[in-house]
Amino acid sequence: MQDAFDAAIDELDCKTDATPDTEPIAAAPVAPPGMKFVDPLAHWAQRNSGGAFFKGDLIKLNYRNGQWTRGEGKSPISATETFIANPNEMIDGWLKFIDGKLVDKDLARLTDGVMPKEPEELPDRDERRWPMGRDGKRRDPWQRALYLPMKGADGEVCAFSATGGGAIEEVANFVDMYRRADRGGKLPVVLLGSRSYEHKEYGYDIFVPVLKLVGWNYWEPGQPAPPVRPIMVPIAPPALARKAAPAKSERSDMDDEIPF
Repeated sequence: MQDAFDAAIDELDCKTDATPDTEPIAAAPVAPPGMKFVDPLAHWAQRNSGGAFFKGDLIKLNYRNGQWTRGEGKSPISATETFIANPNEMIDGWLKFIDGKLVDKDLARLTDGVMPKEPEELPDRDERRWPMGRDGKRRDPWQRALYLPMKGADGEVCAFSATGGGAIEEVANFVDMYRRADRGGKLPVVLLGSRSYEHKEYGYDIFVPVLKLVGWNYWEPGQPAPPVRPIMVPIAPPALARKAAPAKSERSDMDDEIPF
């Protein structure tokens, strides 16, 4: 009897040993040759040191007086009003205007794994056919457009609309800060400020945005933001990776003709 019992135990042990205690770990995704996985927010921030077109109120900074406004009515925003910023839903890309009217767009939500095109990848690259700007010079009909979703105390979703070089650079620095911080799914809470510098060509002060971090909060009450998934991007050749980015023109902060 004891022998039969021992044999049954041995058989059970064999079955137990053959069955793993945990589910097998899925193999990590492998990028094809010439590609690599990266944090999309880090990739975007590095390139700028951003689905459906955004339909909510837009938040803008007046580059002449430093005043923040919201919506088509340009309602002033108080210096003490806080907003939750959501880089995970940031939209970046290009808008095409003809005679002040939006006629085309090429936009992408960064965390969807799609990066905006480089300027040379856009249509209409023949400068001789570009429309004249207010300064009498031919102007690229495609303008950079970046939308950083935010949520104010009223709970309504809006977005900071950044078009000038200084504004986009500020968002890039802000995104880089955010992607380095692990706050358990909370998003940054900011005050909207500004700083100014004297424009060398025009001789007066130009204001650029400052996103001042004052805390962290959930986008939706009690719901942590999902982790950002890596995306695949081409691996740049060493010579290209070391190439310095072109200097940002001060004039870019003046070039805000987007009529909304």
